[in-house]
Amino acid sequence: MKAVHAAVMAVALAFGSGQAFGQEHAEAEHRAAVLEIGAAGEWGIPGGNGSFGPSVGLAVTPIEHLLEIEFGVSPMINGGVVDWKSEIIFKRPFELSKNVELMVGVGPGWSMSTNTVSAIAMLDLMYWATPQYGWFVEPSYSYAFNGEHEKNLGLKVGLLIALPAK
Repeated sequence: MKAVHAAVMAVALAFGSGQAFGQEHAEAEHRAAVLEIGAAGEWGIPGGNGSFGPSVGLAVTPIEHLLEIEFGVSPMINGGVVDWKSEIIFKRPFELSKNVELMVGVGPGWSMSTNTVSAIAMLDLMYWATPQYGWFVEPSYSYAFNGEHEKNLGLKVGLLIALPAK
């Protein structure tokens, strides 16, 4: 009986080893875009107020393995006041394994309530549990070009959904 259990385990590992050991599926190369849905938080430096809200982003890859462009929007809520923030981040991907990517990016941001433009630097850690679904963590730093030169630390976490190419 122990031999049967060992044989079943060996077959299961052989068929499932592609995902277990990080081998990328062919479908991953055919993503038209990636939808990011999650939660966002932002805190002023030094010791400023925090704001929180949902976050939605859409990332496209115009140059495979070299450039990803993410378009994002977040309604940040602080004390009942909503400040719509948007960003366009140009990211360079680094494949750590077949399921894990680290992206380093910079780009402009815009705050609607204060009509302020800012510069944003971001890291994006992505883990693909399957070729279609995964999760992400995005810490960021922003510097506003208004009279007060506000600085913020941000964090987004959420779900990745690959949108297939047609």
